[in-house]
Amino acid sequence: MESLRSVFFNKIDRIHSFDIRYSLFDIRYSPFHSFFY
Repeated sequence: MESLRSVFFNKIDRIHSFDIRYSLFDIRYSPFHSFFY
């Protein structure tokens, strides 16, 4: 149970860090996005 919970939180943390990275990327290239859309 504890290992399952650890894996679950690790996965959430990984997804969260990826989301933050993607948000920074999106903010950096927001003029291109506004140009294309």
